[in-house]
Amino acid sequence: MIIYQAMAGRLYPKVVDSILYGISKINMEFSEFHYPYELIDEKDYSNKNNILQMIPSSVKHPRYKGLLYGVFPTHHLNIKEGDFVFTVLNHPVDNIYELYTYWKFTRNSNGPRTPDKVKVAEDENPAKLYSVEKEAFCSSKDWTLEEYIEKILNKETIYIEHKDVKYEFMSEMFYGYKSIDHFDFMGKYSDIPKTLNRLEKVLNCEFEMQEHPHTKDQNKINSYSGIQYKRKELEELLKDQIEIYENLDELFPE
Repeated sequence: MIIYQAMAGRLYPKVVDSILYGISKINMEFSEFHYPYELIDEKDYSNKNNILQMIPSSVKHPRYKGLLYGVFPTHHLNIKEGDFVFTVLNHPVDNIYELYTYWKFTRNSNGPRTPDKVKVAEDENPAKLYSVEKEAFCSSKDWTLEEYIEKILNKETIYIEHKDVKYEFMSEMFYGYKSIDHFDFMGKYSDIPKTLNRLEKVLNCEFEMQEHPHTKDQNKINSYSGIQYKRKELEELLKDQIEIYENLDELFPE
């Protein structure tokens, strides 16, 4: 089994599209396992308002012949001997600002969410996250960049809420992996050609970077372009993750 335990980033959709396009040529099966949020109260798993359909932390991903991919925390992994697990990373501090851009984008894109639109999303397509996810973002506080960074520096819970269900962002999205021992390879968004070349050898197929509607500037790694509030403090907080990021070639040699 090949497992892409993804980390969210601007180029994540583009990388996924490229990998899926490549493996489609060799008829490899694939399945998505996408759980970027965690239930603050796991009893809400059976709550009828758990429209985002997040799962308890004890649940493991299914075993699957082929490729399984998605953004999900490590405690959902179900690894067996012979599996190949990989991810692609952004610089840990850049990723913090990127996530703020995603927060603002999800709150503000496509106009305001109205109760009737959310109701349609719930009734007609409960497996689709976006409509209700956007409503949950819009009902949350519209933080300034400074408020958001201070929460991360203080390690406060960052969550969104839909009705009476609260969803916490998976901590690895902000603070990185406590351990990388389960990974067989970690690549960089900043060096996609080299990363995809390495994966081509594992998957035995060829990739072509695909156009994606959410990445209009196909060569731009990061969406965020504003002030980098308290970057030095973030670098200190994430110094272990930065060390990993800067030494990936040595940690995962070919």
